[in-house]
Amino acid sequence: MSMSNYACFSDCIDEEFVKSICPDEYAILIQEANKEDYGLEYYADDISYSNDCENEAVSKAFEYLCKEKITMNTTEALQLIEKNEGVPALNYAINYVHYALQLDQTTKEFKVQLLYVLNNMSRWRQSKASTTTAAEIKECRAVLKKASG
Repeated sequence: MSMSNYACFSDCIDEEFVKSICPDEYAILIQEANKEDYGLEYYADDISYSNDCENEAVSKAFEYLCKEKITMNTTEALQLIEKNEGVPALNYAINYVHYALQLDQTTKEFKVQLLYVLNNMSRWRQSKASTTTAAEIKECRAVLKKASG
């Protein structure tokens, strides 16, 4: 079984890196995915919505492997969306981004705009029409989610 078949891993980390750095966690994830006869997407969905996976070992291993490495700030995240103005999935988010970039980032109104942006970018995925990678999109979402809270 190759981890490259699972989108939840391809966004986070390279399979060979996982094998070399944390072979125990890798083995647990593979074993559980094969045993349950479903892919790691199941665990990704379970963890991302409730932060609680039925299998504690898998939950810990997955969280360790997919720790977010945030390098962009809120303004850069908004500018990344603005750069992808031609992507149909961002049609409505673009207007909220333009407005958010004009606001003071310490205000409640700015945080509300970030929530609007997040809601209207939920279908944004990597596409051939854009040079933005899936990892950048994921990081962008994480930055905006953190800043809006």
